[in-house]
Amino acid sequence: MRRTLCLLVAVAFMALGTPVFSQRAEPSPAIHLNPDEVRKQLSTHEELVDVNNETTLAKYIQAFKAASSPDDQAQLVQELQDYLVQHGLSPNPDAAEAFLQLAIEARRQGKSGAFAKMAAYAQAFDPGHPAVHMALASDAREAHGAWSPTFLFESMAALLDSFARPAWRPIAMANLALWARIASLLLLAALSLLMFFKYNSLLRHDVQEWLGSTEAPWTRAAGWIVLFLPSLLLLSGYWWIVYWSALFLLYARWPERVAVILAIGALVASGYFALRAEQDLFTSNAQPHWSNLRSYANRIDVGPDRALEDMAAEDSNLAPFYRLILANRLMLHGSYIQAERLYQDVDKAQGGNPQALNNLGCIYYFEGRYQEAISKFTDAIAQRPDMGRAYFNRSVAKNKLFDFSGAKDDQEKCQSLDPALFSQMSREQSEDWVPLPVFPPLSKTRDVALTQERRSSTGLSRALSSPVTFASGILQPAFSAPILILAFLFLAVGLIKKRSFFAKACFKCGRPYCSRCKTSLEFDSFCAQCVHLYIKQDGVSPEARLKKNYEVETYNRQQAASRAILSLLAPGAGHVWEGNGVQGFFILALWCSLVSGFLVRAWGYPLGAPPSAGSLAPAYMLVASILGTIVWLVFGLLKALSRPAATWGPKQVRR
Repeated sequence: MRRTLCLLVAVAFMALGTPVFSQRAEPSPAIHLNPDEVRKQLSTHEELVDVNNETTLAKYIQAFKAASSPDDQAQLVQELQDYLVQHGLSPNPDAAEAFLQLAIEARRQGKSGAFAKMAAYAQAFDPGHPAVHMALASDAREAHGAWSPTFLFESMAALLDSFARPAWRPIAMANLALWARIASLLLLAALSLLMFFKYNSLLRHDVQEWLGSTEAPWTRAAGWIVLFLPSLLLLSGYWWIVYWSALFLLYARWPERVAVILAIGALVASGYFALRAEQDLFTSNAQPHWSNLRSYANRIDVGPDRALEDMAAEDSNLAPFYRLILANRLMLHGSYIQAERLYQDVDKAQGGNPQALNNLGCIYYFEGRYQEAISKFTDAIAQRPDMGRAYFNRSVAKNKLFDFSGAKDDQEKCQSLDPALFSQMSREQSEDWVPLPVFPPLSKTRDVALTQERRSSTGLSRALSSPVTFASGILQPAFSAPILILAFLFLAVGLIKKRSFFAKACFKCGRPYCSRCKTSLEFDSFCAQCVHLYIKQDGVSPEARLKKNYEVETYNRQQAASRAILSLLAPGAGHVWEGNGVQGFFILALWCSLVSGFLVRAWGYPLGAPPSAGSLAPAYMLVASILGTIVWLVFGLLKALSRPAATWGPKQVRR
């Protein structure tokens, strides 16, 4: 209890902004609450510089761990919330993740109640943290089952918040791009295999005819060599997908061609999307964009941002920009003395910087120097009269000095200049208002980070060095250029050459034939035997008729069995097999998307989230299983059990 009381006293002093000295052999000088005196002593005693928001958070967590009762823990959580709100650090992911780590430790110890409690505390500090929602979803699944509305709600919240927050969005987009890439690859692979099974005999027939129509084994082998030529040369099964999807455009019907072309477009687009997502993820971890992202996320640890010190010390046009970002990080960190000096340097170097002046006013407000804060906000307004945020901040500072009339005037001015900001703040409690810092736009720091990476010689940096445009990026993902070239080449050949140049399959018996195999082109959709047997019915022996009827029945059974098996394995494949390419494409695309989610299992939420906190995989598997079952029943099973379409007739002849 004595230790707990000591920690509580220390935390109280920290909340008041009074540095707590470590035990020393000689007495330390007294610290008064006069802000100027505090700054003076802090600047002369280096051991006190580490007293900041990060160390304050650490002290609160230590006190929380040492608290002996739930009431004491709840009181400390409330005090820490108030402290963070007063310093403009709400929501705060650092505090949320600290309690999330406590929740993970409780889970490892088998304390399910403590896990739920710590997760709830974490949510109080950052309601939109994806990992917190994953922890809450995991707790709901254990307590109420996978069918509980709470589990599904928290899982959906984790998914949506991972895309909504700037700090997590690059990771979420990279996961989404991975899902799209795998889904499009599965889709094109399925269509390529379908085209192979359906049309490989036609290609082999053409090759044999082009080589002299002999029955020699080498002519038959030549057809198989042409089918697998790229894979034989490059020893890569991936080339089967690329090559077959383009090669069989020569023989496919137009609905099937449209489906394949759409799948190729999806593969190329997903590759470009994946490349851009990878670049964004890489750039988001590069200076200065990394530090600016952390500012938007209210991260208070400043250690990883010290790399900006070297950039800020450079003699370049961007040095003031780097100083401004570093000052922002130090302000959130609570190192107000260092941040103040940097803001003053930026303001002096640029002859008046409204962002630096506004953020200086925020520092003075957090230090309790409200009149000085008002002065800085006024200077920021003088530099930029349309800065609605500075008017709002000045109104908050005037409220502290009981100038309610002036505060109301500034609020009305803010409402006219920045309605979105004022509307957002109006939804919050007015007593919780604190001044809002200004951070550089994320697009600007990303461009600066790209410029820095262009000077590097790493592989991804070389990709970043070229203009990030659709025209250049579309050819960079693997196999995008070859598949586009091959598809255009084979499709052009198929359009230039007449349809009779290539082999066809008889609609009645499936036998391959070409213009060289039959002397009459009167019935273009049937082989010569079927023309004489079923259309002309002239002079065919009973033995030949029986043999042909058996061949036709066997072919029909094979077609029906193939369609049923394909429909059961991949809904939509049976539609493509029958010739309904466009309809089958969309059904098959939905099915491949669901399968891709099962393969990836981590898409859509931050990879950096603690894995023990929970996972979206159970929620995805539940929803995807239900949706996949519906798709399989409606478009797979029903298609497999339905009566096959006629193998010949007016519709087929017109095709």
